[in-house]
Amino acid sequence: MGRAVKVGGPAGGLVGLLADQGAQAADLAMYVTIGCGAITLMAGFIWFGKRLRKLRAALAGGKITQEELEKATESNGWPVAFAFGLVATVILGLVMTEQKLMPKEDEGGKDRGVIATLEPSLQKMQDSLFKAQRELAGCRQQGNSRQG
Repeated sequence: MGRAVKVGGPAGGLVGLLADQGAQAADLAMYVTIGCGAITLMAGFIWFGKRLRKLRAALAGGKITQEELEKATESNGWPVAFAFGLVATVILGLVMTEQKLMPKEDEGGKDRGVIATLEPSLQKMQDSLFKAQRELAGCRQQGNSRQG
């Protein structure tokens, strides 16, 4: 679980930050959290419900040794996926909850997301990102009108 916390914490925080930055475009945090939760449930079911149970039965039956069980447990990707998914789901769930509970509108009435509302430098970055997005959309519309 230690490896997953080292990766899952920063990755979940980064995805939460990106979802919060894109709060004007879409509410991604809910969908990403649901996806992480589904992956976590699937990995937990496969690992705890099937694979680990079979390994422990093989250990009890004398088919494998304790060292082989530990080696199989360490090299298997399902417990890592479960731990990563659990950490990411918890972090994303907190970000999503914070987005729903805290007021997000700035003085201009724009919905910026929680983190961008609390940090003015992120507001500037968000403004420049959405300005570029609007300019790109305008270029696409001009290109489509010329073709038509």
